[in-house]
This record gives sequence, C-alpha cells and structure tokens, in this order.
Amino acid sequence: MIIDRIRKLSGFGRLRSLLLEVIAIFLGITASFAVEEWREERQENETFQRYLEAIYYDVMLEQVSLTYAVYNNNQHVTTLNTLLTGEHDSIPGDRLLAMVDAAFSLWAISPQDSSLRALMASDLSMPFDDTMQILTATYSTYSMMQDALQRLIADHNRTASQVSSEWGSVSNRTIFRLAPDGQSMVQGPRLDQAEYVGLRQLFFDGDTFLPEQESVAKVRQFLQLAGTRQLLAQEMERVMQASDLALGIMSVSETFKSAIRARFPDLRLSVRTLALVGSATEGGWVVAQAVPLHREREGGDWWSADLTLGDGMAKFIANGDYSTSWGVEPAWAIVDPGANQTHYLGDPAAVFPSGVAALDGQNFPIRAGRYRVRFNTHTFEYRFEAIGD
Repeated sequence: MIIDRIRKLSGFGRLRSLLLEVIAIFLGITASFAVEEWREERQENETFQRYLEAIYYDVMLEQVSLTYAVYNNNQHVTTLNTLLTGEHDSIPGDRLLAMVDAAFSLWAISPQDSSLRALMASDLSMPFDDTMQILTATYSTYSMMQDALQRLIADHNRTASQVSSEWGSVSNRTIFRLAPDGQSMVQGPRLDQAEYVGLRQLFFDGDTFLPEQESVAKVRQFLQLAGTRQLLAQEMERVMQASDLALGIMSVSETFKSAIRARFPDLRLSVRTLALVGSATEGGWVVAQAVPLHREREGGDWWSADLTLGDGMAKFIANGDYSTSWGVEPAWAIVDPGANQTHYLGDPAAVFPSGVAALDGQNFPIRAGRYRVRFNTHTFEYRFEAIGD
C-alpha cells in the first residue's frame, strides 16, 4: 500500500535512482574512511620505524661509549693496584702524578635512551606488539642498571672533587713543566703504554704551577696515609662495579637491537654521504675537505674511491659530521689527548689494510700509497686495496 503511494508520488524509476545514489554515497564515504584509516596506519608504521631506527643508532653509540668505559676501567684498576701495593715508591715523579690524577679524574657516562623514552611517551595508537613488549619489559632493567651506574659516578665524582680540592689537582689539563729558562712551559714525557692512564697532569696551587718536586713530594706523602689507602680501596670497588654495570647495560642493549632487527631485518644506518678524513689525506682533519667515497651501485652498502694517501691517520665519516664515524676498536689503540695523537697497542698490520671497523672507533694507521678505498656501511668492513699508477 505504501509502495503504491510512493510510486504515485515519485515514480518507481526515480526512487530506484535515488536508492542507487544513496548506496553510492554510502560506499564512497566508507571507502574514504577506509583509505584514511589505511593512510593513518601507514603513517604510524613509518613513524614507528623511524623511532626504532633512532633507538637502534642510540644503542650502538651507547655500546661504543660503554666499551671505552670498560677499557678505561681496566687501566684504572691496574693503576689503583700499583698505588695500593706500595710499588709507587719506585715510580718516576711525572708518571706518579699522572697515575694519582687519573685515579681521581671525573667520570661522565650519559644514558643514550632519549629515543626510546620518546617512543614510550608518544601517542601512537598501534597495537602493543611483540617488539614494544620486549622494549618496554627490557627498559625497566636497563633503567635500573643506569640508575645504579649514575649513583656510582656521582659517588666517585664527589670523592674526586674532594681530593682535587685538598691536593690542588686540576682534572683534564695536560702535564707541563717549566722550561729551564723559568718562563715558558714544555710538555712532559709520554707515559709508556703499559701504564698509560689518561691525561698527564701537574698539581696546581691556584693558577700557579707547583715545581714538580714539590708536587711529587705531596703525592708520596698522600699515599702513605691510612685514609688514602681506604679511599683507593673504595675507588677500586667502584671501578669494578661500574664495569659490571656497563657490561650488563651492553647486554640489555643487545636485546633492544635484536628486537629491532627482528622487526626490520634490513635496518641500515642512514648514510647519505661517506668520506675519508685525517692526516693521511690532503685535507687533514677538516670535515669540509674530507675526501668523498661513492656508492658502487645504487642502493648498495659498498662505497669506494681511488685515493693517494700519505703516512698518517684517518677515519670514515658519514653525512659530513664526526657524530657518525668509524675507526679501529678501542682495545687496539688509545689516544693521548695531550699530544693529540693515537698510540697503537698492537702491530698496525692487524688493522691495516683491511678489517672490520668500529663505530666511533679510533683512527686508522695509514701507510703511504695509492689505494682503492672501500667501506661497507652495513657490515663496517673496510679495505685499502693497493693499486698501481
């Protein structure tokens, strides 16, 4: 009855057209919502991937920092053992000053977790998948270890500041001596590699350099005190605990990396440009004059260039900045900041002309010659292949 009335009013054909139009509008709106939802999901996936890439890079840099810390702590333990055993009586004055100062130099190891904290604080409406579960669960352990490490660092720095205040040592200043003319200063002799402990330093009295003999006498007297031995023993315990925590954090960080690699197996560091910089190149250490390498194929990981190099040092840098660089493992080479040089603990042939580089590593030793320099930005493999004229 109603349909008949509608037919009389509008006609059956016009009603059918109207229904089809309504259906078309409904389908269009539904499709629009579906497309918008797909676009938002895709955008959030891309944002999530960028977060994970940043976390992965942060973790790699932190592992490098902690590797250096553990390596330096091993030297620190050797130094403290020497000072505690009484062997310091036979140590030359300049070396003794350096060892005592290194034992009470300030520490600084900052957590590299800003990207992870940003991800957890973000409002991404993605499902709480396996990757996020692993990152969230593991971060609590990571945070606990970092808090403990930072407390150790704070305790050490309070002690170091107290010793510096009482004995006038100034951290992070290269040791110098007054020249025979009494007016100018000359740099003191290097420490040998077995007892290298960082920056060589003199004790200061305000802004005035104390004569070395007076400084050494103060140190030898200082080391005879019972309180000093207790202080050194406490410092030994702190150093060993700090190394244990650093190794624990590195293990947890490896869990982060594994979870991210499982999600993105082909994850790569973002490398837009690659270059070689250093004293072995004509441009020296000036980034703007670094020698560029080029991809061997579009989208590939191998970069190369034919270069003439001199005797000296060099390292690979990405994106025109030292913040992403590669060199040799820290356990193989150490840097004397006072002399601004790299001392090598092993045979240079062990790391040149080929090997696997370390992110943020020390400088490569380069032997003069003409080379096809090749570097893989995914595996960090490098090759200096000698070529003729």
